[in-house]
Amino acid sequence: PSQYNWAMTSYFGRINYKFRNKYMLNTSVRWDGSSRFGANSKWGFFPAVSAAWLISGEDFLSNNQTVEYAKMRLSWGKSGNNQIPNYGALALMGSADYVTDGSIASGSIIGDSPNPDLSWEMTSTWNIGFDVTLMKYLDLSADFYIANTQDLLLNVPVPQQSGYTTSLQNIGEVRNTGFEVRLATAKDIRLGAVDWNSNLSLSVNKDKVLALAPGQTQIISGNNITKIGNSIGELYGYEVIGVYKSDADFQKYPYMAGTQIGDYIIADLNGDNEINADDKKSFGSPAAKAVIGFNNTFRYKDFELTFDIYSELGKKKNSGTLQSLECGEGFMMVTQDYFDNRYHPVNNPEGTMATPNMGNYSNARKATAASNIYFKDASYALLRNLKLAYNLPSALLGKVGINKAQVYVLGNNLFMLTGYKGFNIDAEGSNILEQGNEKYVYPVPRTISVGVNINF
Repeated sequence: PSQYNWAMTSYFGRINYKFRNKYMLNTSVRWDGSSRFGANSKWGFFPAVSAAWLISGEDFLSNNQTVEYAKMRLSWGKSGNNQIPNYGALALMGSADYVTDGSIASGSIIGDSPNPDLSWEMTSTWNIGFDVTLMKYLDLSADFYIANTQDLLLNVPVPQQSGYTTSLQNIGEVRNTGFEVRLATAKDIRLGAVDWNSNLSLSVNKDKVLALAPGQTQIISGNNITKIGNSIGELYGYEVIGVYKSDADFQKYPYMAGTQIGDYIIADLNGDNEINADDKKSFGSPAAKAVIGFNNTFRYKDFELTFDIYSELGKKKNSGTLQSLECGEGFMMVTQDYFDNRYHPVNNPEGTMATPNMGNYSNARKATAASNIYFKDASYALLRNLKLAYNLPSALLGKVGINKAQVYVLGNNLFMLTGYKGFNIDAEGSNILEQGNEKYVYPVPRTISVGVNINF
């Protein structure tokens, strides 16, 4: 079995200052050293400073019946990321088979490129926010931020002549801007005999690549492209605009060599009357544009009902699952949607998906595996948790020495509203340059459980 070790050493200092219980200033510094980084650059320095103004402590709000609490916050600080393999800066050996004298023999190769200068990924963040309690029942908080991340830890594609396919490096700069808003009940609201509390949150984020390696303007990695001025890891491929159904279509649209009736029509985006890699385009970031959370609890006597709704909007996925199930190559069972919408000159002449072709699968069809055919909207709303509980009467429990007992029925992932047809809508790999790709990742199961909590 493999055994791994890593270590981190930290030094930390902090100063807090408060004046008249209304004006607050906090400063901190820390030095962190991580064994995961290269021999030349294991240490990072992370300062931070924040200030706050308790507005509700001022005289002009002392008797305000609407605004019970108000606070404004401003902060700046640096943070570091060391989430890489424990020996990511070293040249590690791996096993590999090779052929000698007509037979297979086992051997070893260097599987990872060494980088003695590999160091911390640094993020510098400005944040301004406020917290308000209105009419004693409503809490409102909002944060607006700008975060610049430099020296990103990325597995960058490198020429294979180097002996490697990727290299873990510190490159580039990315800016994230966004806001987070939270609206919640400050205390339970009485609705007749029912007590209710709720929490609604919204977060929006937009990222922009500001720089890559010196002299580099873009990185193409699989079905993703990272380009200066755009988001990191955008989906990248061909734009399919129809299906070749007749010779007239071949006269109207350019095509790759070997394209057949029933293959997809690829848009000639640069207008050179040829279909090649120059016609690929970005289809935008797969990351969600907005994330919403909605939590509620209702209490009636000894009964309690809670539920949690979670939603991601504007999200995209490249579904490798559908690439296999709907390509028409014939190696797997197909989806009902593909069967209903496949093109066939007699049985389904109005079909919008490529015709099955198990004998002569063209290069043109293979090329459309990276295309808008499989780049799907993955927005969703999920009933993540639903729990119904009953708290046994304390008078009864005291007789048997039990402080509290609750019986409950809990459901997880009960219902999802989405148009996405892949297996797992939240599946992600570890390489952010190739985000948004999903293939045969087992879906999160729907579970229903019954349980008892007892406190003595």
